[in-house]
Amino acid sequence: MNIIFQSPRLYFRKFTTEDVQLLFDLNNNPNVIKYVHEPTPTLENITDILHNVIVPQYKLYGHGRWSMHLKSNDEFIGWCGLKYLKKFDEVDLGYRFKEEYWGKGYGYEAAKATIDYGFNGLKLATIYARALPENTASWKIMEKCKMQYVDNVIDDDGLMVKKYKITNGQFES
Repeated sequence: MNIIFQSPRLYFRKFTTEDVQLLFDLNNNPNVIKYVHEPTPTLENITDILHNVIVPQYKLYGHGRWSMHLKSNDEFIGWCGLKYLKKFDEVDLGYRFKEEYWGKGYGYEAAKATIDYGFNGLKLATIYARALPENTASWKIMEKCKMQYVDNVIDDDGLMVKKYKITNGQFES
């Protein structure tokens, strides 16, 4: 296992092509994917996303969405990471957690550790994040991480989202 970075309770590693079932199980909960606009998960489309989107980003950009695990027992609890959005020429912070781990502070912990790694490990200048206005839990994490609201913008799916950003000089680890 190749650990990329850690936080007090979590560690983050690259996804491998063998992680299809982990992502399928995560995305198979309607509450988890309530605020994302992705097709209904099947093993086939999860395999396609993993092989053609997630894993190649590591080589192309040096970062991506990382598999997130509890240090205490190695349990997979979701993903968090940085994805390059070519259309906007921006690096996007994103996260998704199994429902049983909501409300336990993992979202903030993971987002903060990922931002820290992005600035201090990858030397990024700016990190952005987006969430639907009704996804209050997500944008509250962004605000707690000291990300600044930019504007409501249209995303790739044609939906209005709240856009946030933080620059390297604004971040306190």
